Amino acid sequence: MSFQNSIKLLSINNSHLWQLDNLEKIHRDPFDRLLIAQTQIENMHLITKDKIIPLYDVKTIW
Repeated sequence: MSFQNSIKLLSINNSHLWQLDNLEKIHRDPFDRLLIAQTQIENMHLITKDKIIPLYDVKTIW
């Protein structure tokens, strides 16, 4: 699905779940951990002001 502003929905797939299972337990929020896993697998940037997320190997903006 695509929207007028070029935002696309990213479905959760098996590679995201595998990465999630292999993440270090630095962050305790399960949804944030899923975002981290997706960001890593898809080689994307994550827009966040969360101070814990940059402790992972992810590219962040903010």
